[in-house]
Order: sequence, then C-alpha cells, then structure tokens
Amino acid sequence: MILKDSLTIYRYGLHDSFERARAEYVVAKRWQIHYKSVANCVISKELADSAENHNREVSMRLRKKYGVDWQSKLDKAVTNEVVLQQRIIDNLMAYKGYQQVINKFDKKGQTVSIWFEAPNDSVYFAQLETHDLVNNRTIYTIQAKYAVDLRTFKIKPVAFQQPSATYFAPE
Repeated sequence: MILKDSLTIYRYGLHDSFERARAEYVVAKRWQIHYKSVANCVISKELADSAENHNREVSMRLRKKYGVDWQSKLDKAVTNEVVLQQRIIDNLMAYKGYQQVINKFDKKGQTVSIWFEAPNDSVYFAQLETHDLVNNRTIYTIQAKYAVDLRTFKIKPVAFQQPSATYFAPE
C-alpha cells in the first residue's frame, strides 16, 4: 500500500549506467523521491500496467510539488550530478590514501565501487565499498570513507566503525 502523499516511483529493468544510478540516488534524496525496484528485465503485463498506473499518480504529485516540467528538471539535476561526481572521483584518484585502498583490494581480486552521500551543499561523503555474494544476497562492506569539501575539493579521510560498515543490498 502506497501512502497518498508518497513520492515513490516504481521501476523495472536495468539502469542506463551505474554512474547515472549513483547520481539519481543523491538527487532523489534531495527531491524527497524514492525509487522502488519492482522487477528485473522480465515483467508481466499486469505488473507493468500496475507500475505505470502508480507512476502516473506519483507524477501528478511531483507536478504539483516541482512544476509541470519536473521530469526535465530532475533529468538536468541528475546530469549535473553525474558531472560533479566525476570531478570528485578525479580528485579522489589523485589522493594517495584512495589509491592505497584501491590497490589493496585489486591485489585480492575484489572490485571496489564508490558511493556518495550529499548531506548538504558544501560537503560530500564518498565511500569505497567491496561487495560479496553470500547466500544469493549481495553484502557491501565500506572499506574507506572520505569527506570532500565542495568549495575547495579537498579530501579528508573519515573515521568509521568497521563492523558497522557492512550492510545487505535491499531486496
């Protein structure tokens, strides 16, 4: 059951790209929009129709909240976010501590991905995560976390509790 004022958009299929999905996550949080995956690539007509009907209702709420052109505004915000995140990644690549973490897990054959949180307009948190598959569930473990000052793009490591840094992918 979806609440009357919910801004949850149902999705199915694959994202255009990991970079765009990562940017959408940050922008959606700012816009107070939630995405819920209801299926992978193969979907029944009934479920697709249900998702589309739901999304039409959500679109009307978004139109009231953000204007008639909310979708183009959202798309532009996501595109700008992709550019900003790439600039942050470029700066991280030049940061010695970041390279040390990447090299450590490259030697083990583990893939490291980066995820962002943007609590305000002046700082970003970038976290490096490894992923493992356990009992058909993806487990992400935060290996390093950095604060990025958006005015200067300076990077500082952030302390965190390693045991509390493991989490499961949503189902």
